[in-house]
Amino acid sequence: MRRNLIALVVIAVIAVAAGGWLGTRGSGAPALVTPSLADLEGLKQEGAVIGSARAPVTVTVFVDLNQPASKQVLERVLPAAVRQLVRTDKARLALWFWPVMGDNAVASASAAYAAERQNRLWQFVRIAAANQGNPQSWWDEKVARKIGKASGLDVGRFESDALSAEVNTQLLQNVQTAIGIGLKLPPGYALESRKGRRRLLPADTTAPQLAAAVAAASS
Repeated sequence: MRRNLIALVVIAVIAVAAGGWLGTRGSGAPALVTPSLADLEGLKQEGAVIGSARAPVTVTVFVDLNQPASKQVLERVLPAAVRQLVRTDKARLALWFWPVMGDNAVASASAAYAAERQNRLWQFVRIAAANQGNPQSWWDEKVARKIGKASGLDVGRFESDALSAEVNTQLLQNVQTAIGIGLKLPPGYALESRKGRRRLLPADTTAPQLAAAVAAASS
C-alpha cells in the first residue's frame, strides 16, 4: 500500500511537470476572496516555517489544499495557533503538502512549494484555503496567478518554480516523510521537541488541543 501510494504521487508529479498547471486554462474564474492576514504581519517566514528558532517545539502540519478537511485546519486551527503559539514563541509551525485528492491537488501543492521559495507561503495558503472550490477541478492557471499576486509573489518566478524539478522532488520527499512517520492521510500534525521527541496528533485536533499538546511537549 505504501509503495502504491508513493508511485501514484510520482506519476501525478510527472504529469504536472509535463503539462503546466495540469494543462488547465481557467475561464471566468470567480472573484478572489481575500481573508485578513493581519495575524501574519511581522512574523518571520523561512521556507515552510513561521516563527522563532528559539521555540521549544516545532509543529509540522500536513495538508492538501484541495481537501475540505485541510481547509478547516488552515482557516480555523492555524490562525489561532499563530496567535497563541508562534507570537508567544511557544512553538514554530511548518506547513508540508500531501496531495491526496488527485492531479489537481498535486498542481496546487506544487504551487504552494513555489510560494514557499519566496517566503510567502503562509499568505498563499490562507488565500488559497479561502478560495477552495471543487476538489477535482478548482485549481487552474487563472486561480494560480490571482492567488500568487494577492500573496505578494513575483508571479513569473512563481510559475517557473511551480513546474521545476526541484519543487516536484520536494513534494515527493515530504509525502514519503509523512508516510514514514506513521500518518495515514492529511490533515495531520507532528510535534517535535528540541530533545527529538515526536508526537502525532489526529486530523480533528482543535486549536486548544494543539496548544495543550505543545505545552506538554515543552515540559
